[in-house]
Amino acid sequence: MTLDRADRWMLTFPGPAGCHGEQDTVVVEQQAGFGPHGHPVYADAARTVRVEIEDGGLVHVLDCVGRPVPDNPVHAQPLRRPPTSPQPRRGPRTVPKPTISP
Repeated sequence: MTLDRADRWMLTFPGPAGCHGEQDTVVVEQQAGFGPHGHPVYADAARTVRVEIEDGGLVHVLDCVGRPVPDNPVHAQPLRRPPTSPQPRRGPRTVPKPTISP
């Protein structure tokens, strides 16, 4: 069965283990290529986070610059792009007739 893969994901990095610390979130987009487990690689806009995400949403952290690699699993939420709304139909363009004065 083939799943419709999202091209963007929101990752939630857990706070420090054993406390109720603030969680960190980052949005990643699909990059070219595949990771060591054979799944697509994703990165954030600054390229500080690179991950491989499996079909079921399991995250493998590949690179994490500026933050510690978490001990706990990273939660991944797919972000679907909203469908583009159709443009309103326009009628034929009409040019106003010139007025002729007597």
